[in-house]
Amino acid sequence: MGNHDNFSAPWSTYNNDIINLIVEDGVENISDECFYDCENLSNISIADSVTQIGYNAFYGTKYYNNKENWENGLLYIGKYVVASDGSSSQYIIRNGTTVTSDRLFYDNSILTKVVIPSSVVCIGYRIFSFCSNFNT
Repeated sequence: MGNHDNFSAPWSTYNNDIINLIVEDGVENISDECFYDCENLSNISIADSVTQIGYNAFYGTKYYNNKENWENGLLYIGKYVVASDGSSSQYIIRNGTTVTSDRLFYDNSILTKVVIPSSVVCIGYRIFSFCSNFNT
């Protein structure tokens, strides 16, 4: 998935040891697949300074895999929507969300409608790429 095979985070040898993540104030960007497959990562806090979250940044984490963290097909971390499940033709991003991750609805061929609240100030890169039935 993505460029994971070519990417190695400095902490990749510790992927299974990472349980808690605090992205502190001042950080603006979380890159694509940054915490990909940190299997035990279950607690995540992201500072308000973050304005971009890359594609699949949290894919394969315990947080991602916990169904209780998903709301109507969308995965939220605080004010951030970081993933969609691709199973629906319509999504409503919850009020108070400020940032959508890159490629949020990537390759969802059944997607027809997304409601984005006015609280969103940063829309991720190519969030509707390859959504063949989506009309803007």
